Amino acid sequence: MNIVIENHNDLRELLNREDAGELILDFYKKIDLDKVTEISKPADRGEFIDKIFFLELFLSYSSVLNQFQGNKKILNDSILRTHDTCLEIDKEMGKDYYCGYPINTKILAMGRALDQLKGRKTAYPALEEMDLSQLTNDQYQEIIDEVRRF
Repeated sequence: MNIVIENHNDLRELLNREDAGELILDFYKKIDLDKVTEISKPADRGEFIDKIFFLELFLSYSSVLNQFQGNKKILNDSILRTHDTCLEIDKEMGKDYYCGYPINTKILAMGRALDQLKGRKTAYPALEEMDLSQLTNDQYQEIIDEVRRF
C-alpha cells in the first residue's frame, strides 16, 4: 500500500490530511450496505464492494489510524456495525455478497485500531503486514470477540 500511496498524488494527499480519518469515516458511515442487493450486474456489484474495501483499507493505514487518538473505539464500533450488517445481508439473501477480502478488511481495520488503542504490537502477522491471506479463521474470531468486549 505504501508504494501505491507514494506513486498516487491524490491518494497521498488524502491520507496525509490532518482530517483524513474523519473524512473517510464520515463517507464510510453513509454507505447504504443494502444497496448491494439491488445491483444486478456483477461488475457493478464488485465496484460497489470495492469502494467499501478501499475505505476500510484506508482506515487501517497507520497515519489515518493515528488521527483517531482517543476515538478508536468509535472507529471500531462503526466498522463492527458494518461487519455485522454485511453478514446479516448475506444471511437474509442467502448469498455471499460480502465475503473474503470485503469482510477481512473490516477485521484488518478493527484489529489495527485495537492494537493501537491498547498500545501493543500485534500478534497477528496478517495485520502487521496488511496481508489478509495470512489471516486464519481463529484469528478472525479472536479479533471480532476482542472488539465486541472492548
